[in-house]
Amino acid sequence: MNVKNVSEQLKILGHPIRLQIVMGLLGNECSVSKISEGLGIRQASASRHLALLRNFDIIEGKRSGTQICYFVKDDKIARMVKSLMED
Repeated sequence: MNVKNVSEQLKILGHPIRLQIVMGLLGNECSVSKISEGLGIRQASASRHLALLRNFDIIEGKRSGTQICYFVKDDKIARMVKSLMED
């Protein structure tokens, strides 16, 4: 991965909602409806944030019946966010 890609991923994670989404997906798969409900935002807004995270290969979606369950795809991002969450 080059510096430009890393920089773009960090910019994407710089938004509080997207960072909360990634934090919530660490170790958990979740649908867009559960994400929007948990964060108290509209489902359309959650979908836009999820699309950005997907486009930068931070998360991935896995279809389960009629729903898509999202999870953190990038292990480096997962480790970084976990370390930032530590006190």
